Amino acid sequence: MLAVPACLFIYGIYTKICMKLFSTLSHSSFLRHNAVFFFGSLLIGILNYAFYPVIGHLLPVDGYGEVQALVSFFAQLTIFLNVLSQVAINVITNYTDEDQKQRVILELEKLGFAISIVILVAGSLGSWWLASFFHFGSIWPLIIMLLAFVATVPLSFRGAYLRAKKQFGHAAFAGIISSASEIMVSATLVVIGLGAAGAIGGLIVAQLLAFGYAAYRSRQVGFRKPEGIRYFAIPDFNAIAPELRYGLFVLLLSMVITVFSTADVFIVKHYFSPRIAGEYSGVSVIAKSVFFVTAPIAQVLMPHVHLHSSQRSNLMALVKSLGLVVCISGCALLLFFVAPKSIIGTLMGHKFLPYARLLPRVGLAMLLLSVINVFISYSIALRDYLASVIVTIGIGLAWTLILLHHNNVSTIITSLIDSAAILLGMFILWTLHSIARTQGKARNEQ
Repeated sequence: MLAVPACLFIYGIYTKICMKLFSTLSHSSFLRHNAVFFFGSLLIGILNYAFYPVIGHLLPVDGYGEVQALVSFFAQLTIFLNVLSQVAINVITNYTDEDQKQRVILELEKLGFAISIVILVAGSLGSWWLASFFHFGSIWPLIIMLLAFVATVPLSFRGAYLRAKKQFGHAAFAGIISSASEIMVSATLVVIGLGAAGAIGGLIVAQLLAFGYAAYRSRQVGFRKPEGIRYFAIPDFNAIAPELRYGLFVLLLSMVITVFSTADVFIVKHYFSPRIAGEYSGVSVIAKSVFFVTAPIAQVLMPHVHLHSSQRSNLMALVKSLGLVVCISGCALLLFFVAPKSIIGTLMGHKFLPYARLLPRVGLAMLLLSVINVFISYSIALRDYLASVIVTIGIGLAWTLILLHHNNVSTIITSLIDSAAILLGMFILWTLHSIARTQGKARNEQ
């Protein structure tokens, strides 16, 4: 009987804290940027999700399965573009020489374009084998997907430039153009009889339309091609060599998020029956909303952290981001604790209720991951290479705990929470150590 009043009391205190935070940030451009990019990303996510039911109603089952597989391939291919985009954001944010900045960005884009062409050629040459292996009805949807990947390269860098220049509204609108036009064009091409090839063909048109808008807006805020540099040429590796090391660092830290956000599903799928894995997957997908809803906050943080800014300025951006993440994800987590069965039953159906009791704990793991993601973005922005040691230890610890404790689904979730909590603790301790070290140097200089 005391549980409900206790929850209401905790919720009241939590609400007051969040209201105080939002009141403090109400006149802050930082909050404004987060709000714009948050709602833009939310709309993009809704449109991306809507693509599947729309195409699913227009295509036969086998054609829809083919489209879903190709879109998944496309998402995997763009991982390295996301890494290069984050490198570009850091370059734009911290380089002071404008000519050097523009040159490095262009050389990074040329590298991305060259890699995409290699993948296009290799994929096209092996298209017959790939189509046979994955039981595709034709090679053309696969080749069209690879062409769409090539078209994504210039869009990725224009979007990165807009985010680095804190033009989050324009960056989000480019994504909305891409997602909305993909639905409309793909659906139209499918209706006129082009099948899976038409559904994937819409992706090319969507990328080109979004690129047109992003290119126009990025040019308005300073993006340009340096004189004497040709786009269709071998990248100048001497110019981007320092950034390639940084790119590997970004890739490693980005992989940590991927590992922690997907490990539970793959592990349950491996150790337990298909039925148990299916029942748990419904809980997992709801819990992960805690992470994906707050992910844009970490992206907004990066352009606000500068290598040459004061430690106080950078830390304030970190603290604001952490506060926003905890407040937003905390609301969802409170709902998970209060009504897990109602949430699972309403959103996923009653067949997923057997593991509904785990929703609050998986949600807690995702909240910890959301906070870790902010620390990772902060480390990426400051080029803090020691963070790679921290995350390597964290991944090793997570897999060790899971391999030792996987008797049931509940113990796997416990292992994820424990390893995430330890990893978060390591990031907090390292941040506090960095603050103390900087303050110590300042006192010695005085």
